[in-house]
Amino acid sequence: MRPGSLLFLGLWIRHGARHRLLAILFGLILGGACPRASTGGIQFDAFVGYDGLVRPGSWNPVVVEAFNEGPSRGAVVEVSSDRMGAATVRVPIELPAQSRKRFVVPFFCGGTGVECRLLAEDGQVLTQRPSGQIQMISWNAPLLGSMSDAPQGGPSLMEGIVGEVELDQPRVVRLQVEMFPDSALALESLSSIYVSPSKASALRERQVASLLQWVACGGQLVVGLDRPGDLASLPWLRTVGVPEPQGVGVLTESEMVRWLNGESWNPGFALRSHSGKVATLEDRGTVDPGATGWAEPMQFLRFRTGRAEEGFGLRTPWMEVRRWGRGQVLVLGFNPEREPVRSWNQRSRFWSHLCGIPPANRSGTPSDERVLTGLDILLADLVDTRQVRKVPISFLLVLLVVYLAIIGPGDRWLLVRIGRPMLTWLSFPIYVLLFSGLIYLIGYRLRSGQTEWNELQIVDVIPRESGASSLLRCRTYGGLYSPVTGSYPLDLDVPLGGVRGELRNLFGVRLDSGRVTTTLGPRSTSAEVQASLWMKNLVVTEWIEEGQPPIEARQERDGRYKILNRTGRRMGPVWLSQGGRMQVVEFIEAGETFEWGPGTESRPLVEVLEPHLNGISESLSRREQSFAADPDTELSAHASVVMASGFTASVDTSIPEDRAILWPRAFSLSNPLDSGSLVVQAWVPDPGVIAPLNRFSAVRRKRESLLRLIVPPSTSSPALSSP
Repeated sequence: MRPGSLLFLGLWIRHGARHRLLAILFGLILGGACPRASTGGIQFDAFVGYDGLVRPGSWNPVVVEAFNEGPSRGAVVEVSSDRMGAATVRVPIELPAQSRKRFVVPFFCGGTGVECRLLAEDGQVLTQRPSGQIQMISWNAPLLGSMSDAPQGGPSLMEGIVGEVELDQPRVVRLQVEMFPDSALALESLSSIYVSPSKASALRERQVASLLQWVACGGQLVVGLDRPGDLASLPWLRTVGVPEPQGVGVLTESEMVRWLNGESWNPGFALRSHSGKVATLEDRGTVDPGATGWAEPMQFLRFRTGRAEEGFGLRTPWMEVRRWGRGQVLVLGFNPEREPVRSWNQRSRFWSHLCGIPPANRSGTPSDERVLTGLDILLADLVDTRQVRKVPISFLLVLLVVYLAIIGPGDRWLLVRIGRPMLTWLSFPIYVLLFSGLIYLIGYRLRSGQTEWNELQIVDVIPRESGASSLLRCRTYGGLYSPVTGSYPLDLDVPLGGVRGELRNLFGVRLDSGRVTTTLGPRSTSAEVQASLWMKNLVVTEWIEEGQPPIEARQERDGRYKILNRTGRRMGPVWLSQGGRMQVVEFIEAGETFEWGPGTESRPLVEVLEPHLNGISESLSRREQSFAADPDTELSAHASVVMASGFTASVDTSIPEDRAILWPRAFSLSNPLDSGSLVVQAWVPDPGVIAPLNRFSAVRRKRESLLRLIVPPSTSSPALSSP
């Protein structure tokens, strides 16, 4: 019984008729103020991040679990940011009687807390998980996921090698098979993942598919084999190209120490956290043989030493490395959870070296003291409407001087001239009304316009085997301008896609101009953007899908490359970069092939990028300005600015040291360029290569695409497999 009902009954019995009326009113008030505690027999729980740890400015998993003890019913799971619901994800579910459902929701964390609620179909809140304080790491700190057989035998990383700031320290998080995401987008915050053979064999088909997609998008997967039959129990490793072990060898302490002290190991997976330089012996220090605590020689499964290791500067028969898209699969010929590795006093150094964790940044401004600026600011400036103009500060100053002159000396001179000084009580409100109307008219003329939707599509093309479809890692930056307040629907024909608002910074004011509500369906993803009057809204959509490659590139035996345009329309400009040099191709017609290779005229990369880096700085500052010196200023050659932004190392050196850009995960093209790969960037003008996302009518609209393709130095090598 409700508390209000109990109090009402007590007053009814103990008092007379006059007090009974007060008892009725008081009972109704208390009864309405006390909601029902019952959730209809549903147990609800949510687990945010990886073992309670999240990476801000990136996609993280939210594992939701619901157990229905009552009758069958429908419900909606809602995951939202705790900042006034700026970003909300909803998942409609069916809960049969006596059933348990567990699924993963990809959620973008902008440096704030996360709230999880279970709603009835009519919108009533059944139960919710308190927001609480979530534990975070730095946006670029190394994060290793571990699915080991025992927590004590799993990976461990060295502390203090990245910096002195606690958020920058590398971390290891434990992953469970039952809660492993079936969405590659939800794995994006992880740099590397270690999986034991027993855990790998327990993964479901959808989990394996998401794991391999994550590797293709830039992750590093580490698998340690315990017995020769382990590889046979993992057929998906054979699809990656991992060969059968060739016998058994003995691994000694001296060989492991030689590998730890070597400088040749420099893994090049795209999700690796970089400090801007390769680790050297001076940064890491050396290990003395005989003082590492290595108990005894260890047997390992021997892999053949061939091009796979030569491509990484190695000859290690106890390790097999296979490139898979922009990431790599690393198979160890021994179980790192067993002795002597388990009790080895260099185990943390081994895992840190294996995952390519950079040394401390001993120069420059510490990461916690820099102003972090989201890349969204740059790309938002490129898709912003040009209907809205900013008032020059000089015009506002002149208007202010005129206003003060009229309400001050002008008003006094006029009233004295007509001999009615007491009329100032009437003239002053008139001046205020006139200037208020003038300011509104100016704002209306500057802000009013037509509904506009502009899309910038950045597509990373990750080739598969010849003749098959490719993996497409897509990012769409949509600029919405609305002359009225309203709701604008978006639709994406991919399940478990991600839709978010603009991210300008972390741990500070998040200036999202519109609220985004995403609904995840079994076959598609839809969203609604609540746009405000005369405001610029940026909507970012991210997803991974399989499809026909819009561009192809391959290397011939003579070292030349052939680039084929399969978009069905002219594309250009096209940037071809390799080895610190670049050639800018004006255009490539639809269906045509362009050849590029040794002897082709090219220019130094720095020389080509220099003028466009200034455009990046201008865009970052213009987006943050409230006023403009020139209302008609527009960014010229914005295609080249977007293409230049992929070379993150060059961009970072062009901005002040006290500022840093929040680069999206695996967005940088600097590492594949340093490894000798050919980097192809092709601009496709309106209407782009991807179908429009908007499901509303826009009077003004534009779609442009940037295709990015990485070709390793030798595609004929069996080590350079494609996903």
